[in-house]
Amino acid sequence: MKTLLVRLLNALAQGVHVLQRSRAVKAALAAIVVLAIVLAALARPAHNEDTTVYTVLVRDITATTIGRYVRVTGRLMPEAAYQTQMTVLGVALRGGRFIPMLGEGAYDPLFVLDQNLPPLPESGAPVTLIGRIVPGAGQQPTYYLEVGDPPDIALMNSLARLGLVVLVGLVAASGLIWYVRRADYALGLPFATPAPVSGAPALLWFGGVGRLYGDVALRQEPANFTPSRAEALFSSARQPGAWTVICRRLLSADTTVVATRYGALPAARIEFEDERGLRRRAVLATRDVPARDALIEALRFVGLHGS
Repeated sequence: MKTLLVRLLNALAQGVHVLQRSRAVKAALAAIVVLAIVLAALARPAHNEDTTVYTVLVRDITATTIGRYVRVTGRLMPEAAYQTQMTVLGVALRGGRFIPMLGEGAYDPLFVLDQNLPPLPESGAPVTLIGRIVPGAGQQPTYYLEVGDPPDIALMNSLARLGLVVLVGLVAASGLIWYVRRADYALGLPFATPAPVSGAPALLWFGGVGRLYGDVALRQEPANFTPSRAEALFSSARQPGAWTVICRRLLSADTTVVATRYGALPAARIEFEDERGLRRRAVLATRDVPARDALIEALRFVGLHGS
């Protein structure tokens, strides 16, 4: 069970480390956030909007039906349509086009906005339209029919709940990512007993390597440790010269056990000043506890702790 926990924590830290370095993943997450916000914004109180479609006659549509969805049948007269327009700085801008509809017993036409209309019969036969009665303004009719089916409130609220769940999940994931990054991608097992597997390197580096190397954060990278009285050097054990971190003064060192691909290794979370006097963090994992303690003592011995 402990071995499985170590593997899971190591896989989690490794996954976050890989995702943090992928621009494609970051762009995808940003797109998911935007989509989730849009979905969450769809939430609408079902009791505040009447989405029932009422079957009415053209003659029965008045100002009292504004805001309702209706099913109405009549003859459209495109030849009698009129276009709203306005002039801005001498330029004529066209607005909506309204087509009158006449029905049985109707003396006044119902104007229909020329949008989302189905193909109209050439013979002038009656058509049945479903839409919402909308109040007009300015050059528009007092009220008119805007063709379109009523929204599915239940579906919209379901999508809104989905968006909210996704947002909550993303917030939780962001908190987890922040914690893993704060831990320098070395998740601790403070109450575990170190249980390294064979083949573990003498020293593993967790943390950033500085601006000189593009502010890259490395994880469980085999490292060399070279102390002197003036400074201590941590460098790549795989590719000499690939990166080097200089520690001028040790500020603090806390012992722990961290999950790695080599098992649960003893480690030290250190804070130190680099050659520029900047405060830095890192995690140093070793094969065994004596090696870890010796590493901390070596840092202190070379005068990097205190004045």
